[in-house]
Amino acid sequence: QDADPNLAKMMGMKDVGLYIMLFIMFSVAGLGVLSTMLMSVFERTRELGVLRSLGMTRLRMMTMVILESIMLTAVASALGLLLGGFLDWLLIEYGFPYATPDGKGISFMGVTFPPRFYGIITLKPIVITLVFMNTVAFLAALWPALRVARLRPVEAMREH
Repeated sequence: QDADPNLAKMMGMKDVGLYIMLFIMFSVAGLGVLSTMLMSVFERTRELGVLRSLGMTRLRMMTMVILESIMLTAVASALGLLLGGFLDWLLIEYGFPYATPDGKGISFMGVTFPPRFYGIITLKPIVITLVFMNTVAFLAALWPALRVARLRPVEAMREH
């Protein structure tokens, strides 16, 4: 910070850019969960009407839809962790080559970068991402859950 305050400000802005990118990605993921859950509810309207007519409470039906959404997100998170963990392992083990043709690191503004970058794993961003994604999935499932709660059994069973 003392050597180059402008560079320090630019490095601080990378977090803002990261949060904007995460917001966009989680918005798209939330819309995907919302779309999936709405289609699930629309396709199972008749079955949900039968459950309601057999005495299932509105709260239990809402809970069922929300849990389904969270389970869908948990499976996607597990697959993402496996794939991301494998890619992280590759980056940690082999690194990312970033060298000039002569095999030396790139030099920029008096700073020479190493010819190969290696990754590190920190737990905090992984946990934040998982918690935030599950929160988005929960919020995205509220609308379909409310639709299920408002179903009238007779009308729902009449749908084709």
